Amino acid sequence: GQWQQALSQLAAMKERNFFPNIIAYNTAVSACGKCEQWQAALSLFDGMHELALLPDIDTFVCAIDACESSERWQQALELLHRSHMSPNVVIYDAAIRACGKSRQWQRALGILENTHEINVLPNIGTYNAAINAYGKGEQWQQALELLAVMRETALLPDLITYGAAIGACERSAQWQQALGLLQAM
Repeated sequence: GQWQQALSQLAAMKERNFFPNIIAYNTAVSACGKCEQWQAALSLFDGMHELALLPDIDTFVCAIDACESSERWQQALELLHRSHMSPNVVIYDAAIRACGKSRQWQRALGILENTHEINVLPNIGTYNAAINAYGKGEQWQQALELLAVMRETALLPDLITYGAAIGACERSAQWQQALGLLQAM
């Protein structure tokens, strides 16, 4: 598959004494994630130090996304905590998505709350990921509350935001709420 080809390319580069750069590693980690090969993605992530490569924001996001694709939220949170760089909203968004996919809405909420404590300004992607996490956890009221908070912070909800909020209402059989959101769009 795609991920095996990416690993083969990295190995071939090393054999020719052409050491892969961060872009090559990020591409390989991403390929592993898209094929739900989270263990291979994390092995690549951990092996970067052998080449004196430091993971960048994209590396962390690709690795967390690989965990998300296999519903490995614990590993995603470990990566979030291992992030050595200054806190970045894109990494936090990825961790919220990973928790959401695994129906760990409480953990997603904790990550969202943590952004405020470390002065990371949540963006529309952050709110969309959190609203989606609430929806997967059948927490429609919290999803709608977060939508209201979003409006209070002057962030305009987009189609993804409304889709996530409507999905949260749908999963909890709150059809009137869902119809109200459709009208508000």
